[in-house]
Formats: sequence, structure tokens, C-alpha cells
Amino acid sequence: MLGSINWGAFVDKPFTEESSFNEDEFREAVRDGVIALNEVLDENIELLPLEEQKEAARELRQIGLGDMGIADMLIKLGIRYGSEECNEFLDRISKIMADEALRQSALLARDNGTFPRYEEEYVLGSPFVQENATQETIRLIEKYGLRNSQLLTIAPNYWALI
Repeated sequence: MLGSINWGAFVDKPFTEESSFNEDEFREAVRDGVIALNEVLDENIELLPLEEQKEAARELRQIGLGDMGIADMLIKLGIRYGSEECNEFLDRISKIMADEALRQSALLARDNGTFPRYEEEYVLGSPFVQENATQETIRLIEKYGLRNSQLLTIAPNYWALI
């Protein structure tokens, strides 16, 4: 199951000197996105056409929460694409997205169990988890595991290929 969050929608007072990115609302949208994609996954597993697809969906519980509207967001904030400020800002917001997605997947695991092929050592040793999760999120993962084997995605884009 795939879905995207429009980052441009989280700019308060766009095109002004007071413009800012609303991190609290963004965090909430990431959490809501993970929950929604899990619910869509649950509703649609039995609708998959092949038994192999159904089994993979049950065993791995892969979802893909992506992004869109990054260029619009940067324009609204007055940040020049490719600048050092841009790169630092995108890195910070991307880490927030990853941490919130991991946190929400751990909370879903608390309530519904981990994905069947979950391996604690592999997940906790993952460079992705180590680089993007806060210590609080890592503690939640240690305690509950993760509901999903994959959480985030970046859709392929024709323009990125040329």
C-alpha cells in the first residue's frame, strides 16, 4: 500500500518572511498516514489476485509512505533548491518522517503484533534505524517490535531520470 504526504501543505504563512514549517502537524500526518496504510493493507490482503501476493502481504506487511510537494514547500519557505540550507532542512524533515513512521509502526505492533518475519536483531542493527530513530523510538522498537517490514518510499520520477 502506497500513499504520499504533501509537504507543501505544512507551510504556515507561505511566501512571507514569517513562513515556517509546521513540524507538529507534519508529525501527526506521518502517524496518521502509517495508520491509514496499515488499515488499507488489512482490508485489501484478501483482494490480491495471487496467493503469493497475499502471503507476502501477510508475512511482511509492507507499506510505503512517500512524499510530494517538496518543491512547492521550498518555494513557500523561500529556500533555494540545492542550497546548504535546503539540504540541511530536507535532512531534518526526512529524519522526522522516518522517526515518526518507525514510532507509529512500533505502537501498532504493541496493539497488533509484529509482522510475522520480524527479526529484532536485524531491525535494531539496521543502519536506517540507527541513523533515523530517536532513542525513545528505539526503546519502543525494542519493547514492541515493528508492525511493518517497510514503511517509507520515494516514487520513481521521470524527471529525476533525465
